[in-house]
Amino acid sequence: MLNITYYYVEQLVRPETGWDRQMVQDCENYNGGFQDKAQAEKHLQAEKSGWEDFLAEQKQTDEIKRLQAVADWRIVEEIVTFAHVSEYMYSDVRAYEIIKVISDKTIEIRAMDVSHSCKDLEFSLGGFVGHYHNQRDQKVTYKADPDAPTFRIRRKKGSVEKWVSGSSRFGLTTEPYAFHDFNF
Repeated sequence: MLNITYYYVEQLVRPETGWDRQMVQDCENYNGGFQDKAQAEKHLQAEKSGWEDFLAEQKQTDEIKRLQAVADWRIVEEIVTFAHVSEYMYSDVRAYEIIKVISDKTIEIRAMDVSHSCKDLEFSLGGFVGHYHNQRDQKVTYKADPDAPTFRIRRKKGSVEKWVSGSSRFGLTTEPYAFHDFNF
């Protein structure tokens, strides 16, 4: 298993609605979290400044004054445990389990025994053979395969969640994930 710490910026606009997590645009990390606390603090300051500037431009009603008084921001630290890896092929995805963490740049993984079922999917004739309309709803079962060979993958430079082995692309997941494209 691989533990990674993420930092999220949360904003309190109205006490009656509670804290709201700010999702970061153009952030490829898990659920839009930062891995560098300094980046999270910079984002917090930008969000706070933007909100305060927006409120300052509004007609100063009692509601606007209340929003200015109660608005607050915080950084929340969350440790995410990744126990699985998915290999992203063209349209298919294969599931693996993390066997051993060698270093922060290398992990050892093993393929899982995966079974895909299309019996509950909607099928219509046409095209080459036919088409499954709701294949994202396929039933998938996962089982550890202790007899499968293990191999190592390396972290891609600049991203803690993207990993490679040769030309194969992998991504960290908290739960096993596989997908079979029945239409291909």
